[in-house]
Amino acid sequence: MLTYYLVTTYHVNWGALLSSSPNPFTLNWGNAIGLVLAFGMLSWAYKTTTTSRFGKPYNGFSWGYGLATPIGIFLPILLMGILGYAGQYYANNWNIAALSYGVAPIWVVAASLGASLAIIHTNAMNLYPSTIDLLVAVDPLIRNKAGLRARLMQPLTTLILGIAAVLTSIFILSYVNDFLNIVGDAIFPLTFILLFDWYLRLRGNVGIKEFYEVPKNISGHLKLDAVVSFIIGIALIYLLPEAAPTVFNYVPALYVGPLIGALIYLALMKIH
Repeated sequence: MLTYYLVTTYHVNWGALLSSSPNPFTLNWGNAIGLVLAFGMLSWAYKTTTTSRFGKPYNGFSWGYGLATPIGIFLPILLMGILGYAGQYYANNWNIAALSYGVAPIWVVAASLGASLAIIHTNAMNLYPSTIDLLVAVDPLIRNKAGLRARLMQPLTTLILGIAAVLTSIFILSYVNDFLNIVGDAIFPLTFILLFDWYLRLRGNVGIKEFYEVPKNISGHLKLDAVVSFIIGIALIYLLPEAAPTVFNYVPALYVGPLIGALIYLALMKIH
């Protein structure tokens, strides 16, 4: 609904819009795709641990089930980015729900209100998985303190999230592009290593309770193979575009570098 009125009210000319945007032949598509991937992973991927609790039990690999989450995450980000670009170009506002459509029918007002409520609802729902994940993370640290866990876990988690939200609104949102790039440099190598580690080493071999126990020594907190692979993955993000600029003008080094780092981790894991 809002897309239709955006196009008709502001007379969006997609040809003119594309011609005024950066030249597609000179644009670094690798970096652009990497930025979208980083945004999608940072803002949505952690929710899969929550949504998977309501998924069907595992009964063998399924392409449809495996692709549902990434498509559902990244496709809306891409489409909303295109609409936001059109809104910013023609109406100086990327938020199409907040645009003025003149004397619009009541259903346009309802659609704008619904879109705004959907955004508020989504951001509010972000608190649920983030709170649960943080509660799980801090639980082993205060588990053995008699009576302290029940009194402090929820307030402590809420306080940490509140401080993080304030710092984000003050500092990070002003530099969101650089922030996503920096976080992407770290989160992709970490994610690939965790995936390889879980599916090829831990799955079926480790009891659930072990994930909630704090290791007694530093070797239990750090795995040298993973640290080396993590550093290599980050380094390759910067080295690969220098080594093969033509290739990585179209392929995201943010994805390939960490994947190579994770494969190195797999090789080291097999050796040990």
